[in-house]
Amino acid sequence: MSVTVSRPSPPIHLQTTHLIPSPDIRATPSPQSPDPIPGSSCYALREAVANLTFWGDYDAELIGEGISSKVYKVRHMVSNDLLVLKLSQNLDRRNQKKFIQELELLNKLEHPNVVRYRGACVKDGHIHPLLEYVSGGTLGDILADKQITLSWQQKIQLASDVARGMSYLHSRNICHRDLKPENCLVRRLEDGGYQVVVADFGLARILSLQDAQLSPLMPKRYPVSSLVDKPEADDVRDDTDSPRRMSVVGTAYWMAPEMLRGEEYTRKVDVFSFGIILCEIIARIEADPDRLPRTNSFGLDLEAFRVIAGNCPEALLQLANDCCV
Repeated sequence: MSVTVSRPSPPIHLQTTHLIPSPDIRATPSPQSPDPIPGSSCYALREAVANLTFWGDYDAELIGEGISSKVYKVRHMVSNDLLVLKLSQNLDRRNQKKFIQELELLNKLEHPNVVRYRGACVKDGHIHPLLEYVSGGTLGDILADKQITLSWQQKIQLASDVARGMSYLHSRNICHRDLKPENCLVRRLEDGGYQVVVADFGLARILSLQDAQLSPLMPKRYPVSSLVDKPEADDVRDDTDSPRRMSVVGTAYWMAPEMLRGEEYTRKVDVFSFGIILCEIIARIEADPDRLPRTNSFGLDLEAFRVIAGNCPEALLQLANDCCV
């Protein structure tokens, strides 16, 4: 059997000159997607979801549940990072929009006394915020645990941490609107101390930039010098006329009187909430009016509170009273 091998065909050289586009084609610009304008909501959202992960990337443990959300402690299965994931209970359009607004807000914050935003997680087609995991529980847990002894120096430090965090938020024109011990997380320090970080911005709102002239509001006699970056007594209104921005939100025991009465309010409602927290820190009692003496106008009954405040420094008592007016 014989096999005949044919001579190979000469190579075909591709004439690249045939691929040069015509002048008309070269003059036509290629279509490009426009970059989001810095400061726009589109740009803010893109920045907020830059570190995007998915539910399946984590091992999850439920650690808290409220009316509108569930909170999970999650561990990334590759990086082993321990984080907190907040999942909305109601995934309708309005609540998803609120969660996206919270993502944008959290992404702008960077302060040692404000919970740190770590990225976004997608579950069932919806975006949810990932936050740092703060292992020490809440300020409410610390105050309720009678086995934990707190000196006046430690109490002042706890209050100072909350005030520093809120001072930073107010300097960024943010009104929290739901400040309470359960929304203040506690970081355990290596020296055995505590550091409080303000968290849970689901009800927070950004106020109008035109009303952002900041000057001291907290009483200057407060013994911690960091508590000064507060707005003037002039009203600071929200950046919209929508009734939702002036709606009654938050938790009743920590609500300012003007909010309870359904009146328009400013970021000073956070100062009132801080004053109630300060009373809880001073006397280590709950904010329930059956425990914490209140006036008929919802303020602090200073003389009745003085009886249960022990040997509290007078400056601290006066500060609590001034905040709760």
